[in-house]
Parts: sequence; structure tokens; C-alpha cells
Amino acid sequence: MKVTKVEAQASLDEIEDIAARTRRAIAGGSCSGMLILWGAIWLIGFAGTQFFPGQSGVLWLALDSAGFVASWVLATRRRDTIKSGNGGRIGLAWVALFVYAGIWVFILRPSSSNMRFFGAYPATVAMFGYVVMGIWLDRFLLYLGLGVTASTLVGMFLVPDWFNLWMALTGGGSLIAAGFHVRRNWN
Repeated sequence: MKVTKVEAQASLDEIEDIAARTRRAIAGGSCSGMLILWGAIWLIGFAGTQFFPGQSGVLWLALDSAGFVASWVLATRRRDTIKSGNGGRIGLAWVALFVYAGIWVFILRPSSSNMRFFGAYPATVAMFGYVVMGIWLDRFLLYLGLGVTASTLVGMFLVPDWFNLWMALTGGGSLIAAGFHVRRNWN
């Protein structure tokens, strides 16, 4: 069977239409809200760690707990927006990633003498999740994960005394900006 140029173009147009509808569904779902939420958590958490290091454990525990609850609310509130069986699996993949990240911390037993390395660890674990999601779902998430990972490494080695503030601005800021980008451009 030979396909004409017109038929091939029609097929490509249909694929592009499906991709655009998928992006609109994701933007209408919880993706942009999750990015903004976790960007705000990073912004507050890392800035708080920079200026109030003695309270950072309690601060991060409170922020992460609130973030997980808010993430669950965002995901379940918008469940009807996207008709896909992948949402639950994506959520479980994130849970598995962070369970393993916790196990690795226990196994590796990082020293508290250099907290910026310990701060970079969960940031890069989360960005690894974005990279994997980007490979499977959308290249934008891949580039976001790679960019924030690069920024984390730059901050660790070039601005060590201000690493947490660096992460608040570059990491948290990138996630917030990405959330608004998704909301604005994927609709």
C-alpha cells in the first residue's frame, strides 16, 4: 500500500493534534500545580535552611509533609481531567523513588559536617525523577530535570556558602517558572 503525500501529511497533522490535546490535558491536570507547589516548597525550605540552619530539620519535615498532602489533593482533585491509567503509576513511581532514596541515605550514612552535599542529594533525586518522566512523557520535563541538576552542581562548587539560597532561587524558581510555563503554553 502506497501512502500519498496528502495522506502522510494528514496523519502527521492528526498526531500533532493528539500531542496538543495531551499537553492541554496535562496542563489542565495537576502538572503545573505540582511544579508550582514544589517550587514554593523548595524556595521556602532552602531559604529557611540558609538563614535558620538550626531549624531546617523541622522546617523541611513540615514543608514536605504539607507538600505530600497537597500533592495528593491536587492529584485526586483533577483525576477526572485526564483519562489515563498512568496517573496512579506515575504517583507510585515517585513514591518508590523516594522510598529508595531514603534507603540509600540509611546505607550511605552521609556526614552532617557538609550539609550542602546532603541538601543536594534530595534535589538531584527529585530531578532524576523529572528526567525519567521527561524521557517517557515530555522533553520539557527532561530539560527541567537536567537544568536544575546542573544548577545544583554549580551551586555546590561555586557558591558553597550560599548554596541553600542558590537552591531556593534557582531550583525553587525553576520549578515555579516551569509550572507557569506549562499552565500558559500547554493550554
